Amino acid sequence: MNRILDIQDIDFEKIKRFHRDFYYTDIYDKLHSKEIKCKNPKLKDYYSYLKENLEDILISEPDKLELLKKTIENIKQEIPFSHRNKILKSLTKTKSKLDDKISKIFDYDRFVRSYLPSWGAYKFTQLLKINTCPYCNRQYVFTFDRADIAKQSGLKNVRLKDIKGKIRPELDHFYSQKDFPYFRLSVFNLVPSCHICNSNLKGRMEFDNEKFINPYHQSFHSILRFSVIPYKRKELEKKINDGIIDKEVKDFFGAELFNGNLDSFKIKLKVQKTNNITSENVKKALNNNEIFAIRELYNFHKDYVAEIIQKSIVYGESSIADIYDKHPNLFKIEKDVGRFLLGNYVDEDEIHKRPLSKLTIDVAKEFGIL
Repeated sequence: MNRILDIQDIDFEKIKRFHRDFYYTDIYDKLHSKEIKCKNPKLKDYYSYLKENLEDILISEPDKLELLKKTIENIKQEIPFSHRNKILKSLTKTKSKLDDKISKIFDYDRFVRSYLPSWGAYKFTQLLKINTCPYCNRQYVFTFDRADIAKQSGLKNVRLKDIKGKIRPELDHFYSQKDFPYFRLSVFNLVPSCHICNSNLKGRMEFDNEKFINPYHQSFHSILRFSVIPYKRKELEKKINDGIIDKEVKDFFGAELFNGNLDSFKIKLKVQKTNNITSENVKKALNNNEIFAIRELYNFHKDYVAEIIQKSIVYGESSIADIYDKHPNLFKIEKDVGRFLLGNYVDEDEIHKRPLSKLTIDVAKEFGIL
């Protein structure tokens, strides 16, 4: 949920170089071939613009992609589709035929079929080194290929093609493949995601940088935070009377919360306590929350939150400092003690390394353990 471009241990220049070197010449030649064969001047302009801006299309960051998208779509609007093909009278069908041609040129299927150590989807996600889904921070998204590991270890008398087993994150096209086929292979349009976020929730929903948080470009974490909201006594009593909660409410509500009664609180999202958050970015983050059901899904993790609350009572912030002072050779820095106690990363720059790390940081801060 942090901005991917801010992650220090990712060599983006290496990724861009590999991607450009592998695809640029092949795609350029195909676009040039289409351009010189084209008789329609407007369509020729379209192929020409894609060709001349190919490097930017392949490796530009999200801000530049947004500008390219607007320019390309404007050029595309000038193409007289209804006159290009006498057989295909339907404007939609004719546009679709052009998009199919572009899709074949920007061959994403080839990208996902290329396995390690060759350049392709597996090598790309391996170099990204992102362990969790940047949309939700709930699921691991490791890249793993048994055959590649066997080859690197120098195993003998083993046929690599007989070694089965490989996994990688799904790659969400932030700009959909269907509507923007020229972005099918754009590095910063390929978001490593879990199946739930990419396929079950987002699907073919049309995204853009003006309405949604692009994980490469912006940080959801810097805009919204998780917060524990206790139910009021009357609300609890009503839930019990309505049969929603069948556990007895204790006289002192605080005991319910700290003892881990999962029916005594809910998890909500609040705006971070900083001064530089715009209403526009809050709306974008809330749109991501809506699409990816973040608040709803995180309420399934209330048992995890209850444990953090209990630890905040048992340890507290002063305990972290005390443990660090007592064991200077066991922990490199004080934050390592926090990770030890909470069982998760507590540095905001490391949210991408383990599921629920954002939830851990937000709740631990709210209850004073960090």
